[in-house]
Amino acid sequence: MLTKNRLFCIASSVIVSLVSHADSAKPNIIFILADDLGWTDAAVDGSRYHETPNIDRLASQGMRFRSFHTAQNCAPTRAALMTGQYAPRTNIYNVGKGGGKGSLYEGGTRAPFIVRLPGKVKPGTECEVPTIHVDVYPTLLDFARAPAPAGFPLDGESLAPLILGSSSTLKRDAIFQHFPNYLGAGTGQWRSTPVATIISGDWKLMEFMEDKHIELYNLRNDIGENTNLVATQPEQAKILQDRLHAWQRDINAPVLKPNQNVQAPSIEPDKGKKRRMKAAE
Repeated sequence: MLTKNRLFCIASSVIVSLVSHADSAKPNIIFILADDLGWTDAAVDGSRYHETPNIDRLASQGMRFRSFHTAQNCAPTRAALMTGQYAPRTNIYNVGKGGGKGSLYEGGTRAPFIVRLPGKVKPGTECEVPTIHVDVYPTLLDFARAPAPAGFPLDGESLAPLILGSSSTLKRDAIFQHFPNYLGAGTGQWRSTPVATIISGDWKLMEFMEDKHIELYNLRNDIGENTNLVATQPEQAKILQDRLHAWQRDINAPVLKPNQNVQAPSIEPDKGKKRRMKAAE
């Protein structure tokens, strides 16, 4: 039976995991999904509406990952959590036809993520390294001391070095998203249109697949993604766009093909939960 002081806990908008002490040979893992908990929905993250004493307590006792990301909707997020693979490999996108849920702007993908590990993680610490849902599976494998399935490529990287403080960086330096579909937000409206993203350090580039236009943001200075820097930072945009294309080729990401029989409405995608980001500023 687990005792309170031997719990290793990971908590995010999609997960609460309880694991016995990392030194245990056979850790016990409890995995809980908490859908739709936005980046500023917990009191510790600035909410003045929700009372979240247990999440707040976890945050005070562990490490908060401040740049953790998920997919903008449920199905690809769950698939990534269970496989450690990006959506182009799992081929799960949950195309929406009504009732939009999120976008690939930060308000739709950035999520709370807390790790509690008594004796290993200093309470009240924060990590700013960009991390993502595909990292959860390899992280749990690492702490469970379990081998990865043979012949099964993992897109994510274990966060154990960040959690345990043995490193302040990961081997990779970018995270990606690829969504070649439409996510509905009601009749004739879209929460998200086809788009791919790359985040590297403070920089985020979005490439919209319909017309190939790109947007570039410095998330450290502009977490609300209000100022597109493509015109003033063309070299940075080109570097990120080239890396995004290389990743898409490497992972064999599906290419968007126009439907010749349907005229899609010309509507700018809603930035979804983006308002939540501004509330935390």
